[in-house]
Amino acid sequence: RNVLQRDKSFAVDVLLATARRGASQDARRILESFPATAEELSAYDAVVAFDVDWRGLDPASQTRLERWVARESGGLFLVAGAVSMDAWLADPQCAPLRTLLPVEPRRAGQLIVEEPTGFADPHPLAFTRDGLDAEFLWLGASRAASESAWREFPGVYSCFDARAAKPGATVYATVVPGDDAMRA
Repeated sequence: RNVLQRDKSFAVDVLLATARRGASQDARRILESFPATAEELSAYDAVVAFDVDWRGLDPASQTRLERWVARESGGLFLVAGAVSMDAWLADPQCAPLRTLLPVEPRRAGQLIVEEPTGFADPHPLAFTRDGLDAEFLWLGASRAASESAWREFPGVYSCFDARAAKPGATVYATVVPGDDAMRA
């Protein structure tokens, strides 16, 4: 947020579904609703969604968002969460949005991770070859320096379990589950 606020070439609009009307946000504009037309949506380069309950978006808007991403190269950053993710993934009306996920998520009853809402202790990340090669993930000036910095990172306290990556998706890291975290 701070980077976007400092760089005047970014215009940040906010639609906060849980906020009351008139809530204060650091944004160029506070949106009252999701863009209602393809033209309104095309004014944006990216949508960043933190654990959004997509069931609140009507089917036409879901389809418009899916087309914007698939055909117009709109950027969509979905951050999984424990509040809404299971509900919208299980809803058949949200099928257009599920197609946008780079993974096949596991839903309730299919989970491998025993604590989908969070872990008591951090679980480390295991980087794939693509993850190790991805310079945008480097935390140092070189690959070796980055790997050293990542080894100091204790891990994550939450994740949303996935069955597999979809064709064309690139997996950069996975979460080391359960007792394996102690051996890593």
